[in-house]
Amino acid sequence: MSFLNSRFKQGTQLPSYTHLMAWILPVLFGLFVFLEVLLIHHFDAHVIKDSKNDFVEFIATTLGIGLLLLGLLSGFIYLLLRQTDRQLHAQQMVILESERRVKELAKQSRTIFWEVDKEGIFTYVSDEEESLTGYALQDVIGKMHFHDFYNKDKDQGYEERVRLVFEEHAPVVNQEDKLLAKDGSALWVLINAIPLLDAAGVFLGYRGILTDITTRKRAEEAQKEAMGRLQKIASRIPGVIYQYRLNPDGTSCFPFASAAIYSIYRVTPEQVRYDAQKVLNVLHPDDYEGVIASIMSSAQNLTPWRHEYRVKFDDGEVRWLFGNALPQKEEDGAILWHGFIDDITERKTMEKELLSLNEMLDKRVDTEIKARLKVEKEQEIQRQFLVQKSKLSSMGEMMGAIAHQWRQPLNVLSLNIQSLEDDFAEGLITKSFIKTFINKNRETILFMSKTIDDFRNFFKIDKAKQHFSVKEALMQTLSLHSAQFKNYHIGVEIEGEDVEIEGFKGEFQQVLLNILSNAKDAIVGKSIDEGHIAITLYPTHMVIEDNAGGIEETILERIFEPYFTTKGQGDGTGIGLYMSKMIIEKNMGGSLSVQNGTKGARFTIVYSR
Repeated sequence: MSFLNSRFKQGTQLPSYTHLMAWILPVLFGLFVFLEVLLIHHFDAHVIKDSKNDFVEFIATTLGIGLLLLGLLSGFIYLLLRQTDRQLHAQQMVILESERRVKELAKQSRTIFWEVDKEGIFTYVSDEEESLTGYALQDVIGKMHFHDFYNKDKDQGYEERVRLVFEEHAPVVNQEDKLLAKDGSALWVLINAIPLLDAAGVFLGYRGILTDITTRKRAEEAQKEAMGRLQKIASRIPGVIYQYRLNPDGTSCFPFASAAIYSIYRVTPEQVRYDAQKVLNVLHPDDYEGVIASIMSSAQNLTPWRHEYRVKFDDGEVRWLFGNALPQKEEDGAILWHGFIDDITERKTMEKELLSLNEMLDKRVDTEIKARLKVEKEQEIQRQFLVQKSKLSSMGEMMGAIAHQWRQPLNVLSLNIQSLEDDFAEGLITKSFIKTFINKNRETILFMSKTIDDFRNFFKIDKAKQHFSVKEALMQTLSLHSAQFKNYHIGVEIEGEDVEIEGFKGEFQQVLLNILSNAKDAIVGKSIDEGHIAITLYPTHMVIEDNAGGIEETILERIFEPYFTTKGQGDGTGIGLYMSKMIIEKNMGGSLSVQNGTKGARFTIVYSR
């Protein structure tokens, strides 16, 4: 059995129980022969020698019984060996499976199993050592001391600490150390070890495990660095940046708070890291329930926490605070808020002062409003006066336009009437002649009547905004100037698509009339032989440009000022373009602007902004 155990501990193949039987059977047979010789000798000494038949019968009987016993004993031993072999094999499989799992766990957790003697020299190291430290097993076992893995140049004291551990023979529990791999890289490890003692209590060395925690330590260092940067950033921000945790049992704490928490609550981050009671104690008694209720509501609904409240300190000072934080639910059921708290005492003081100031100003505002209403009323009267004056000026323009429009049809009517006497004398007047004469002159009179209707519609006051066609409004306005444009050889070109806008059609036509009249006056005033006005329609605006050479840059920005005119004394009022800009921008919500184009002044009317 010791042989089996020895072979089993070495992890080699167990001997077959059939092979063992090959050794046991000869031994049993030899023992059987020995016993048989003793029996024969005993029979020969005590039984009558001439009893030959009895001797043969005795030999046969003892051989039969001996062989039977030998067979039974051999069978029993065979069964016993086979059962023992199966049990040992099963135990070996369990141990091998356990060893496999331990090795896999060690590999996954990057753990090394090791033993050192009483001098600290490695006597055993598991296979994972080479992958972690870079040292081959043959370079470590029996050659390297435990403290050889420490950095003696930068981290003095490790060797002395190891020496004290070996002198005291104390266990090593969760010791974190930074070692050096063979390539010089840092290797953070967690060390656990127990001392080895013999039966007499003599110290033999240490047995332990070493787990690689480099990744965790780097993460901790990165987190520490990030927290340091966060603290620097937080120190530049007014108020305190914090985390507030409400535990499932109702307790609370501040896992993180910037240093500014002292200026807010007069506590340090360390004082409230595990218990927030010191902060709750300084809440103003009148605001305490409101703060707690707002926190519980935010926790229950996971809605942002925003609250203004007061704190009161032992010296009687009261400060106003404003908190703003976002909650999130943790796996353990706790609620964690991330946010900031700012001291708004100065703002609240200013609000109080402003409230008092506003009350004082209300009376002054009433007085100012009355005075302003009086001024606005006077300004409205003045504006109405300007509007009326602009209307009258436009009416003067229209009267001139009508005079031009009527001059030709009146001449035609006069010539037709004068020729009647001659036609009668020549006997040309017949029933057909009279019918043609009436139809021809009726068209002339209808044209003159339409001119009067256009004139009346143009100056009709719009009572409400309406949708109207821009092109239609433009054509109606041009029709009133057609005779003048023709008389002064001014051509008008219209491009673009029509668009419908909302506004006061009559006022919009008045703007077009002012711009077109100014363009005509500029062309005539500068004696342009072939005058030209280009009108381009866009979906959002229209552009009107003449070829009169443009406006002097020194006065370009002033042409929309009231009473400003470039015309001679008595030729202009200086309010046409001013009123045009007022109509487009105040009444229609658009814009009116002017620039010098390539050939002359370019007016842009934007319908709405």
